[in-house]
Amino acid sequence: MDEAERLCDRLAIVDHGQIIAEGSPEDLINRLGGHHVVEFAVSNFSEGDLERWSKLPGVEAARHDDGVIA
Repeated sequence: MDEAERLCDRLAIVDHGQIIAEGSPEDLINRLGGHHVVEFAVSNFSEGDLERWSKLPGVEAARHDDGVIA
């Protein structure tokens, strides 16, 4: 998003061929909370892990989607 803020007036986020969000970089960051997103994969995932990660300092939300934690 840093590069988009410097280069774009407006942008669209596309997921599987569908526009899921569009607007100015600042607007998208404010609306979608995209300040910092960390994604990682783990083996032997359990729902308890997700709850523990979501309680870490500075973490606003944690989700599990198709083998990736974000």
